[in-house]
Amino acid sequence: MHDKILQIIPAPADMWAILEGNDPDGHAYRTRERVVCLALIEGQDGTTDVSAMVHDECGYISPAGAFDDFSGIEYGEVQP
Repeated sequence: MHDKILQIIPAPADMWAILEGNDPDGHAYRTRERVVCLALIEGQDGTTDVSAMVHDECGYISPAGAFDDFSGIEYGEVQP
């Protein structure tokens, strides 16, 4: 059984997921990915959690916390 999305709402326009770490060559990176929506997710054990959802390079929308390099949420001006 998989986690289940119960509800989706738009994310604030200035909400960003922060991804940071080191690339394969050892160089540090830090990027901001636009949070596209917030999802109320029910886990396999019946607990619920609100997750910031971002799109990946393949176009899939996933919880930001599912990315290994996710480090947090930041609010700030919208980037062009």
